[in-house]
Amino acid sequence: MKNLLVNLHKWVSRQDENYVTEAFAHLVATLLSREPQPALGFIGWLVGAEVGQGFVQAAGVEVVTQMQDEGNQPDIRMYAGSAVAYVEVKVESGVDRDQLRRYKEELDRVAQGPRALVLLTRHAVTEDSSGGHPNVCRRWHEVAERLEQLDVSDAVAAYLVGQFLEFLRERGMAVEHVDVELAAGMRAATNLMKMAEAGLLACGARPQPLRGATNHLGYYFNKKEAWAGIYWSEPTILLIEQDSRRLHILDLEQTGFFDLSREDQYRAVEEFVRVGPERLRQQ
Repeated sequence: MKNLLVNLHKWVSRQDENYVTEAFAHLVATLLSREPQPALGFIGWLVGAEVGQGFVQAAGVEVVTQMQDEGNQPDIRMYAGSAVAYVEVKVESGVDRDQLRRYKEELDRVAQGPRALVLLTRHAVTEDSSGGHPNVCRRWHEVAERLEQLDVSDAVAAYLVGQFLEFLRERGMAVEHVDVELAAGMRAATNLMKMAEAGLLACGARPQPLRGATNHLGYYFNKKEAWAGIYWSEPTILLIEQDSRRLHILDLEQTGFFDLSREDQYRAVEEFVRVGPERLRQQ
């Protein structure tokens, strides 16, 4: 994968929410320094209208992650003049109502002006009347949509926004519009995999379908030593991969694959997948 956040995530998967928190906070802080107006508009939406105005009108905004204070550690703290917002980040873990209640009590003690506790999560959260409910609930797919709408001209800021959006999509934390091309695309992907399977069979590689994969499609071969197929995030790149190393790739767009006849497409895929077992034998 070409996305830095995706590549690094595999090494810190046990610290998933901390990793996502730091990546998100870094993005927000960079936007504030390089694209302050779009960044303030985004933060104003994130923390809610009541508190957001204080952030939009402030001379400066400070973003802090994981600061120890009396046992309470909100994932992100944002300060803008007298306005304060705590952001609790969730990806897969459940909501701790007692934790949220403590954060709200902490906010009431330290904030002199507008304040908000924001819960940022993947899934919808039900209302709670015990005091353990955030002032604002945001979901990751909403964050992605807002980031997509930012008018950003700075090259570094635009790059970081793009990287973070790709990361969210790769994790299934962002959703995109589904149009009529879905059916044709699924049929095309299935046909491509049938060609790959036939090519692997032709060279005696004994393909086995990938099971339980959510971000890629294809076949194991050589007793699951490697696999051939596509990532859903890069459906025009046919690849052979072993232990996250790309041994061989075929760029379907750059090679004019889609302009070939059905028979020529099959020959191209067959020749491509034949290289996989050969390279494994050479290692």
